[in-house]
Amino acid sequence: MSINIEQLLPSLEPIFSSFAQQTDFLTQMESVFGTEADFSQLQQDWIVGNITLPTIEVIESSVINHAQGAYSADTNTIYLSQALYNSGNINEILRVFLEEYGHYLDFLFKITDTIGDEGEHFAVVVLGESLTESQLNRINAEDDTAIVNLNGQAIEIEQSNISFEQTITGSISSVGEQDTYTFNGIAGDILAFALSYKTNGLEERYYIYNPDGTLLSSGQSGLKNEINLEQTGTYTLLINDFLNNDTGKYSFSLQSVINPINSTSINYEQSYTATISAFSEIDTYTFSGTSGDILAFAIGDDINLYTRYSIYNPDGTLLSSNYTFSDLFDEISLYQTGTYTLLINDYNSGETGEYDFTLAKLWQGGIENNPFQLDLSQARGSYINDEGGFDSVSLSGVSLSLNYLQAGITGIDRSGTSLLIDLNQDGTFNLVDDIEILDFFASDFSNQAGTGFIKVVDNLLGYNILQFLDPYRWNGVVEISENLTIPDDTTLTIEPGTILKFTNNAGLNIKGTINALGTLENPILFTSSNATPTAGNWRGITLSSSDAVGNLANVKIEYADEAIEGIYGAEINLNNALLTNNNYGIYIYSPLVDIVGNNLLITDNRYNGIFQRADSVGVYTNSTIVNNGFSGSGWTAAGIHQGGSNITFENSILAFNANGWDHTTNADTPLNNVNHSIFYNPDGQEIILVD
Repeated sequence: MSINIEQLLPSLEPIFSSFAQQTDFLTQMESVFGTEADFSQLQQDWIVGNITLPTIEVIESSVINHAQGAYSADTNTIYLSQALYNSGNINEILRVFLEEYGHYLDFLFKITDTIGDEGEHFAVVVLGESLTESQLNRINAEDDTAIVNLNGQAIEIEQSNISFEQTITGSISSVGEQDTYTFNGIAGDILAFALSYKTNGLEERYYIYNPDGTLLSSGQSGLKNEINLEQTGTYTLLINDFLNNDTGKYSFSLQSVINPINSTSINYEQSYTATISAFSEIDTYTFSGTSGDILAFAIGDDINLYTRYSIYNPDGTLLSSNYTFSDLFDEISLYQTGTYTLLINDYNSGETGEYDFTLAKLWQGGIENNPFQLDLSQARGSYINDEGGFDSVSLSGVSLSLNYLQAGITGIDRSGTSLLIDLNQDGTFNLVDDIEILDFFASDFSNQAGTGFIKVVDNLLGYNILQFLDPYRWNGVVEISENLTIPDDTTLTIEPGTILKFTNNAGLNIKGTINALGTLENPILFTSSNATPTAGNWRGITLSSSDAVGNLANVKIEYADEAIEGIYGAEINLNNALLTNNNYGIYIYSPLVDIVGNNLLITDNRYNGIFQRADSVGVYTNSTIVNNGFSGSGWTAAGIHQGGSNITFENSILAFNANGWDHTTNADTPLNNVNHSIFYNPDGQEIILVD
């Protein structure tokens, strides 16, 4: 199939014109083709958009030795593979076209065929890219000629072998088919290879053969690290179905980890976001490292990706590799000085999606006294991991404040065992702009010094920081993965705007005091950490002793078993609270519990909005209990279930529940304690009296 030249010209003209206007155009052309030809007129033609093109034809890659593209002087035609054309990747099509156009120029100017692959060299030069010495040596070592049979005629072509960094798509179209590709390599290089996973039922398998025909590497889907090239020349890659009984599409990528093609240089203490946009895609990054450095690497992804990272030493050996479905944090020690390579891909090479990552230095202390002298440009985005001694951190131009994070000051906070310093004074912590001192505290709920404790942090004494950062004062996002007990004589303070996320069966067991006092602008949220939460995911907040006191205002509690539970004489004060999508809203089963609730909305709970028994006292004012109990039966289907308790209900609404007020006779008659309230339950009973 002939390709429409008009589709390529709009992209080609500015590329050639820009290249021709460079002052070193002739020097660049001579570096590719030698000094036999005069390219002066060609330069003038390209500047004005006058481009001479041969015939361009799209053809099955199997006809051109499974290459991406080829040029034949016998037919004066550039051939592009059907798979490349169908990919719709205009950048990749242009790159392959430019390589074959370089072969065409070699023929057009009747130049003795240049040593190596002048087409690939031409494409690199026109696109303004650079080559390392080893990459140039590889190109010069290539033999890109082949004899193929086209329409019954044997013709010679100069072909485009697969290039590193390309994502190649192909297909096994008949049972037993084996696809063949070639690429050029030099001895001493080390490659990474990614192959797609069970695409359309195909169970892909690959074989890579050395130039002398011996097997170098074989395997199945995923990423293959550390393929060491021991020969210089043309390598052969075979791909087939593992059992030779299926057909389907596949994709793959090759990349050098010593001299990667089209890599992105990254800096420490910066966040990067990118996308795996094709199966088997390998995204490549490089960074400088020094032997002895310790790095912190954090990576996260969206729901589709199973992100894998691989970091290679300057000599090409694998330093660190890991993978994650969500978020990952690794500490990595460097043992070489030079340029490191970071590869990121989908673990099975079978998904696409977005990911983000950050690379930061850990400033490492030692057993002796080690002052960390950091100016702001060094410090931002740093982790400090101290190992003891009378250490100090000095921050040029900064005055720390013995205050929590807030805009306008250099505040401090804690996250687990880490001390956080808000260098950019924006009132929040992030890895890019601020500092984290690891293991400053002995444990998550301790104000004792940890292994990374630092005696002097700028203008503050470390021991003053320990005392100020009370482990029972929470803010930000707090994740709880256990049924956490707050001991007697201990007060848990939860700051406005805090979000508490509980894993399955986790909860809060309050034996002391909880003060969760949000504001209208910054309420406090208690919720499940599940991606698709349901009622009963976590236990809820239990006040479990006669000394327990709960003061909660401007809060939302959702997806718990019992949002609020009171036992053994606890005292509970609720104001401006939303209790929703729990099994029970309020659950009081033990005697001597006093609960006062004002301006409550208790709605959409599976069973009772309020369950209150056993000689307890409840006073509810200005509250609404609505749409509860529809998963219950009997007394669990009521908006309020009262048994053996005294409930006052004033200026409130009880409506649209499965049933209204379920009341046992050993409780005070509810109507004696109901004032200025509305009962409305058109589809169920409003008051149920049970003997």
